[in-house]
Amino acid sequence: MTFKDIYIFPYYRQTLVSAFSQEQILERLMEVTKEHIEAGYLAGKYEFNGRIGDAEFQLSRMITQPNTFLPLIKGKIESTKAGSILFVTCEMFYTTKILLFIWTVVPFMIFLTNLILLDGYFYALLALFFGLFNYVVTLANFHRQRRISMEILNRILS
Repeated sequence: MTFKDIYIFPYYRQTLVSAFSQEQILERLMEVTKEHIEAGYLAGKYEFNGRIGDAEFQLSRMITQPNTFLPLIKGKIESTKAGSILFVTCEMFYTTKILLFIWTVVPFMIFLTNLILLDGYFYALLALFFGLFNYVVTLANFHRQRRISMEILNRILS
């Protein structure tokens, strides 16, 4: 493991092997993906919203309620003689990364300030606990949502 393999933000990478051709996979994804969502649109026959290119896609699960921890699924499809290989990554949306950074770093800065300047151990540890708790809850919820999204993607591609 190298330093570049360490991810601060939740991240997931998976390689899928499919017997379907690249075109068949793209067709299946287009059937269940809506590119543009109108105001007030609710999920019906579509499982995902996003965009699908020639050999790549960028999707997020169609939801009816806001969910901060929803993953952004990015995929690249390569053809083989026996089918296709999909390289799929799941990561947080950019704004969610910013919020996670703020709500993890601010308590850590409060921890350091209270510990070094004010000698306040109680509030320092409370801030540290809050930051770590927020990070763990975010990590757990992201992976829960990622698991749901990947199950839907696997069902569509099998």
